[in-house]
Amino acid sequence: MAIKLIAVDMDGTFLSDTKDYDRKCFAKLYEKMLAAGIEFVVASGNQYYQLASFHPDIFEDISYVADNGAYILATNMPIAVGEFPAGVVEKMITLIHSIPNTHFIVCGQKSAYAFADVDEDFYETIGHYYHRLEKVTSLAEIDDKLFKFALHCPLSEYDALLALFRTTYADTVEAVSSGHGDIDLLIPGLNKANGLRQLGEHFGISPDQMLVFGDGDNDSHMLKYAKYGFVMENATAEIKALSPLHAPKNTENGVLVILSEYFDNPSAFLEKYDAILAE
Repeated sequence: MAIKLIAVDMDGTFLSDTKDYDRKCFAKLYEKMLAAGIEFVVASGNQYYQLASFHPDIFEDISYVADNGAYILATNMPIAVGEFPAGVVEKMITLIHSIPNTHFIVCGQKSAYAFADVDEDFYETIGHYYHRLEKVTSLAEIDDKLFKFALHCPLSEYDALLALFRTTYADTVEAVSSGHGDIDLLIPGLNKANGLRQLGEHFGISPDQMLVFGDGDNDSHMLKYAKYGFVMENATAEIKALSPLHAPKNTENGVLVILSEYFDNPSAFLEKYDAILAE
């Protein structure tokens, strides 16, 4: 069954460590995607407005699973937007404010928001990933659908904090690791796999027709959802164990290497990796 949807995580997967990619190579591959009727999807924990900036010439023609699956756009048109119940937002804000050395923003469809007492170094750093970011003095100032919390804590406290959200608050939020002391708190069930499912329903594409790439904890659901889930060689052993299909490192243009292999000979590619999956 031919591939009809290609989805890529960005940081640590599609992008190099300098946050760029081989644009000439990708442009050629994208033309082949168009010719083959393949949907290209950017699936990331980052904000839609930041993700769109990586493909300025085609951002209106591709699809997005943004904010780890909370905001879904099919060919740049919103088809699904998650929203926390108001009580959950208030509860989490109070809780996170009480945790020492932990910084956070709350994310919505229109923008991301930091409170006035936010640490300025954190605010400046996270602004690279959230191109629409505002400061507010209270929750009452926000008129938006809120669907994610993005947290940062010291590495020495990271495991304990992640465990806290995955146990005590598991019914309220889904905590995923973004690495480097970063944790995203999501609406339970609204992850990247759910985003691909919704895009699949929209376009009439099954998981067997999906080729996806990822390297992190927040990619785990979609790597298992799609038939062809490629884990990057720079991923941890835990993530690599999710799939027998591996791509070269993000620093070696791993995604583009695998895509080039597919377009060089689609039938041979599918035969090769079907055999690996059958082992």
